[in-house]
Amino acid sequence: MEYNDDELCCMRKLLENFALSILLPDKNRLCSSGRENLNNMAVIESAYLSARTGMPEEPGRILKMAHVEPVNI
Repeated sequence: MEYNDDELCCMRKLLENFALSILLPDKNRLCSSGRENLNNMAVIESAYLSARTGMPEEPGRILKMAHVEPVNI
């Protein structure tokens, strides 16, 4: 099976689905695993932290603070 979507398109769809599942959970079920959602939250949290501190932040560091081992972020 082959898909025509590029990586950016796939990431956008994944994040849109994640956001809609938070905003309208009754109408939008998650299409990704719990681990993928945890990675998404780490990316979002590192972006917020970076915006507050003005320094680059690593999503893997956020996962380590939560005592979760980072995997391919």
